[in-house]
Amino acid sequence: MIIPEGFSQVTHVFSGAAVPLGAVVTYGVENEDDTDPGTLAAAAHSIWSNNMLAFQSDSITLASTIVKNGPNDIGPTGEVSDPQDGTNPNAGCTPNVSYLVQKSTSVGGRIGRGRMYIPGVPESDVDTSGALDGTRYTVIQGHIQDFYDDWLASAVHQMVLLHTSSAHDPYRLAALSLSDRVATQRRRLRR
Repeated sequence: MIIPEGFSQVTHVFSGAAVPLGAVVTYGVENEDDTDPGTLAAAAHSIWSNNMLAFQSDSITLASTIVKNGPNDIGPTGEVSDPQDGTNPNAGCTPNVSYLVQKSTSVGGRIGRGRMYIPGVPESDVDTSGALDGTRYTVIQGHIQDFYDDWLASAVHQMVLLHTSSAHDPYRLAALSLSDRVATQRRRLRR
């Protein structure tokens, strides 16, 4: 990802039985006030722990959070390591099964959307066709909305969509929406 000056990339690192080879979730945030990456990593770690671990399997651990400030070449990096386990006690799905969260912006077309794959899906949340249970869907979307709202509450650290090309500046996220089906990442698994 291209991280311009004034922006940061947040990477949550996961470990545990649910992801024996590890897993990560990344997204961008504005960093207009040039917050120290270690301070921003601690805040991001807390925001994830407070909102997202509530629906992740207890066989997954949020091991650490890394923040890389832009620009890519010379921006500093910070990390916080405070292992926190998911709180859902039900058995987890296989490591390649994830919740799929769509990132949307006010910009139309493919350039204005992205996605996050969130590991640690409990088997009890999905049926045999990969559809999320309706009640669980509502609960999980509520946690994801709280996560988004916590970032939105920060005047200088709004969530953004980073790009793989420097042709476009990052776009502010307008919403995070949970898919009603889980996704697989067969080609993205580490070997």
